Amino acid sequence: MTSLVRPRRFQTEAELNVVCRLLGWSPRETAWGIRAGSVPLRDLRTGEFVLFVSHISTGVELPISSFFLLLLEDFGLQLQHLTPHSILLTSIFVHLCEMFVGVRPCVILFRYFFVLVKSGKSNDEVGAYYFQIRNDLQTPYIPGLTGGKWADWRREWMNADVRLVMLTEGPASDRQSWRAKPSLPSAFDPVLSKIRTLAKSGLTSLYVLGDFLKRRIAPLKQRPRPAWSFTRPQDCSRSHRGEDSDLTQESLEVVVRAVTGEIFVPEHLILPQGVVPLCEDSSLRAAVLATLPTLDDGGLASR
Repeated sequence: MTSLVRPRRFQTEAELNVVCRLLGWSPRETAWGIRAGSVPLRDLRTGEFVLFVSHISTGVELPISSFFLLLLEDFGLQLQHLTPHSILLTSIFVHLCEMFVGVRPCVILFRYFFVLVKSGKSNDEVGAYYFQIRNDLQTPYIPGLTGGKWADWRREWMNADVRLVMLTEGPASDRQSWRAKPSLPSAFDPVLSKIRTLAKSGLTSLYVLGDFLKRRIAPLKQRPRPAWSFTRPQDCSRSHRGEDSDLTQESLEVVVRAVTGEIFVPEHLILPQGVVPLCEDSSLRAAVLATLPTLDDGGLASR
């Protein structure tokens, strides 16, 4: 293992408590599912995976969503194989689908827009793979982020328990299958049309990022309902609840700059005119949901 991927291990309860606060766990909640990362990455217990602290700021919380687990399984990945920027890209895709399009995220739609790439600079499995937007898209996707530098993100980690889900040990070696573009059924046409309209209206990944950060939604967490049903500060989908749990402008600036590497401009998080989060307009939400297919983690849901 090279020095680039040798983590600084969380050794004390105090340090684990910091992680619990980031996850939104109250002092009365037990830190189920995490333990200090004091063993080699290859020496995990059955059902465990490596959770880096950077993952929390990119939209991963426990328990991990069934969609994201299925996406990892589809590529034969573990969470630690992906760069933080790729995980953030996935979070933005999920929130785009739920809050602005009006469908649940699914693997086939993700693979329509993105491919998996192996970094040529790394021989390690940690952070050696990343998602990239396809260059042959007929339907435009919303503009992405340039990506932060994520300095030393490999140094702060712990072990997490996925309970009954056990993923494969490493990515599949068939890179041709990574790039295979799925053929979407005609039922996806209104979904692609909605994404095209949002892109033309000026919606960007930065806007989507700002929306889920302000609402304290972790897109890659298993939540009781989709983002379009979000209601208020006590909403059950929030990672941190309560009237005083919103990020301050200063905290929001820190998070946005950390995950994007860009200078924070508050005005850049104001949605373009005509783009409305579905949770804020019940009539619009009902009309949109009525025109779109029902999706599950894999694709079209059985009726």
